[in-house]
Amino acid sequence: MRRETPRHSMRLTELPWPIPLLLLLVVVAGAAGCGAGPTGFATSTVDAATAQRQLDTAARQGITDYTEQVDTSYDADKRAFQVMATVGWTPEIGIGDVEKSQERAKTICFLVQRALWTSGVPLREATVTILGPVQDDYGSQTTDAHAVAYLAAQTSVAFTWDALTPDAAWGRYDRVWLRPNYQPNVVHPHTP
Repeated sequence: MRRETPRHSMRLTELPWPIPLLLLLVVVAGAAGCGAGPTGFATSTVDAATAQRQLDTAARQGITDYTEQVDTSYDADKRAFQVMATVGWTPEIGIGDVEKSQERAKTICFLVQRALWTSGVPLREATVTILGPVQDDYGSQTTDAHAVAYLAAQTSVAFTWDALTPDAAWGRYDRVWLRPNYQPNVVHPHTP
């Protein structure tokens, strides 16, 4: 007894050549749009305002023990987030305590970067700037940068945040800068 194939059933190889090509294009286009952005990182349907709020909350929560003076900005097109946290002198950390102040700045950068990159909001880059008091050449106190830590998404994927310390992370960020002192760089002696 011979079995007949129903008329409506065809193999892919029996279809006219443009149809398999069209099917292939649909599959490839569908796969390309399923959660991968141009850098290969997951994308999200989170709107810009929601993303900014979530990132802002994440950045602030980790550093409330150090400062409440935090400014943030979010560029939705670039998926870039910037944090500027301002610190002051404390009874434990003063203008001459360079090492302690640098450790505090590295710790704040670490806490913020970790909070941002583990927030679930897709980012391409994050910059954390720590501002604080410095003394200018005239002996006046002003506010200037104490530290900057920049991290890009491609680098962040290699971070195991729970296994890192602020010092270990500092050496792995894409770009960093740390103020070497908080007093004037040049002192002009007064001559009579």
